[in-house]
Amino acid sequence: MKSTHLLQAAHKDNFEPNKSLEDAAHAVYMNQHSNPEELVLALPYITFQEQALLIQRINEHPQSKPEHLAALCPYLEKSKQQTIVERILQIPAATPDTLVVLIAYGSETQQPRLIARVIDHQQSQPDHYVALFDYATEIQAPLLVAAIGASAHRQIEHLAKALRHATAEQMPSLLVDPQRQYIPDFAIGNILQNLRNQKARHATLVEAISHHSASMPAHLAVALYEATTPSQIADIFSHPQSVHITGDHVGIAFLYADQEKRQTLVTAITAKQESPLEHLIAALPYANSATQVEAVLRHAKGIEIPVPVIAAFVHQCPQFTSSVVDSIIKNPLSPATHLHFALHDATATQMPGILNHPQRFGIRFSLSEWVSMINETDDLEKISELAAGLVGLTVHADHTQLGLTDAVLIQQLTEGTAPRRKQIIEQIVTDASSPTSQLAILAQHAANDHQFGVIQSISRHPNYRGIIFNFNRAFTDLANTKKQQAIITGILKTSITPPHYLGESLAYATSEQMKSIFNHQNGSRIPREPLTTFLGNRPELRAPIVAAIRSSARCLSTIFLRGITTQYSEHSLGQPHRPATVPQR
Repeated sequence: MKSTHLLQAAHKDNFEPNKSLEDAAHAVYMNQHSNPEELVLALPYITFQEQALLIQRINEHPQSKPEHLAALCPYLEKSKQQTIVERILQIPAATPDTLVVLIAYGSETQQPRLIARVIDHQQSQPDHYVALFDYATEIQAPLLVAAIGASAHRQIEHLAKALRHATAEQMPSLLVDPQRQYIPDFAIGNILQNLRNQKARHATLVEAISHHSASMPAHLAVALYEATTPSQIADIFSHPQSVHITGDHVGIAFLYADQEKRQTLVTAITAKQESPLEHLIAALPYANSATQVEAVLRHAKGIEIPVPVIAAFVHQCPQFTSSVVDSIIKNPLSPATHLHFALHDATATQMPGILNHPQRFGIRFSLSEWVSMINETDDLEKISELAAGLVGLTVHADHTQLGLTDAVLIQQLTEGTAPRRKQIIEQIVTDASSPTSQLAILAQHAANDHQFGVIQSISRHPNYRGIIFNFNRAFTDLANTKKQQAIITGILKTSITPPHYLGESLAYATSEQMKSIFNHQNGSRIPREPLTTFLGNRPELRAPIVAAIRSSARCLSTIFLRGITTQYSEHSLGQPHRPATVPQR
């Protein structure tokens, strides 16, 4: 009895052979009353000769059961193993445990019979079915899958094993079974990897995932990694849950895809109106044509792509810089941050599209940035377009604050009564919505009249940072004659350029540009300063300025400018400057 207990413990815990076990096994062997169960336990620990005799005793013992006979197979040659299998197949009482043990020892004709017995046995469990898949025929494998699906004791691991062998019709019920048990995405990923050499089954599983209404985002992500055709990818992104696939998962799909699949992924993402922002962010680095770049940036969520993402793409793929800028320009909803970014890389022909864009007034940048943008390029046409456009960003000709356009505001500050000027100044300074253009005009007027209190009030205004134009400083910082003249060409392109911008430009203009300045719509309103300073301190400017004023009928109709032509006539151009004494309106 003691020997039997020791052998039972050894069998249960898989002990290594030792002297005590060998002694116990020998005792069982020598005992003529040992039952078949005890004899089976002794088999591993006795000599080869003793095993042969013991096998014969078990085989002939009237109390031997199928499980005892099955335990003999590891010690027998193949023909005798199959004899044991055939003998057990004739015993109706053979349990599923025994039948499963025998599957490895049966012949090709016996194995299907063993599997059929297990499938039909009322005591069979999912563990039994799973153990038989490697031996099942193409006909029997779906039967084992069905048996697992029908079992109340199935677990996730059983469903995952069954999924490897399921038909297309069976796959959906295994992916998400009636008990709402979901096979983990990593398990599905392993299955798909193992099926790569079985293209038909691989495709069947990918399609089953994309077509199953209950597929989870993680399942769709795994299918996306493994998808091989445009139709499979399109089906995955057509699934309602695809919008919940994480950006990281989409990024991984791109990372491990070949070039053709990457382009298919970009097309599928941009074609889906509901694609989330993170999908577009993942797609942009892999856009491989101007069409795809535009599709990403002009997507409904494309306007939310962070500028650093766009900048990284342009740095990585400089050949698409122009496409990025064009896409930003073409989208009327492009945010000011995108427009601001595009300004730096735009060509001369693209610049107007940015600076006339509906969202342009949201652009925020400093004078130093503007100057650096001009310094970065030697394209004089681009510089002119940049100057023209930036005037448009800060001067709003159609603004109706106080019922005044910018042009009328300048006239009121110059020619209006003192009470009216005071009223206008107070309202502009105290109104938080006053535009930068009016603040800039007011600041110039206050500087000319040394109204430092007004200047301080303007500096505290919430829109003060938008005042970026200080042309005198800009010209000084550039110190490049051709670029200075390109800026003047630019500001002359727009009719809304304020008079003080025109006035500050005179010191750097050519003779022909001076004529254009005074013939500009606002040329006749150029303020007293800095014009009188230029005439007094820069004798070389007197003759071209007088000639330019005389070329404009509008300028000659104003007392101040007509007086300058008289004061600095051809007879007095070489004389020292005399303060103007002409009366002013």
